[in-house]
Amino acid sequence: MTCYCILGWFDECDDPDDDFHKTDPSLGKLPVQRTGPTKSDEEVTDPKSTGRKRAVEVKPITEGMICEWANLKYAGGGSYPVVGCPGNLATNVHHGPDKNTLNNDPTNLHAICSPCHNRWHTRNDGSYLEDKPGNTWLPIGECKAHDSSTRATVVDVALNEAYWKLPPKQRELQNVRANTGDAYRDTSGDDSTSIPA
Repeated sequence: MTCYCILGWFDECDDPDDDFHKTDPSLGKLPVQRTGPTKSDEEVTDPKSTGRKRAVEVKPITEGMICEWANLKYAGGGSYPVVGCPGNLATNVHHGPDKNTLNNDPTNLHAICSPCHNRWHTRNDGSYLEDKPGNTWLPIGECKAHDSSTRATVVDVALNEAYWKLPPKQRELQNVRANTGDAYRDTSGDDSTSIPA
């Protein structure tokens, strides 16, 4: 069984026909390495699963790795970029803003924490049409790029954390009041307290 299945990211270890996840008793729990050529995207029968497996090979998460979106003001891109966490451990490899799991270009992969991952999907999933596995999958309307350089202020991060601790109904009210979906946005214009890179 792979560490990714143990973490609950995949469930292919339960599939007896999946050679990649079969274990060799002499190696303990390590998977037997796949042999043979890698399938082209067109030959893949399960694009979501295959794309996610490929993503963790391209963008492995190492022990102690900090979320790539930590302290960013406009993380993840898509319709509604999110304010990053204060520096949680990375636990997920996220595809975005193109949610096509076969798009494993390093600029489309992000090693992020679970809160950032869940927050991004909560804010953005509604702006994506039906999944078409293997095809570019961008949101309806404007699609912002991930911004890895604009730092959040201390206030931005604190307000963001407070916002996400609110019950969902209260977050909806905050969004209506702000009329932008960015209820936790710092509107003071004073960026002198930006968190350094």
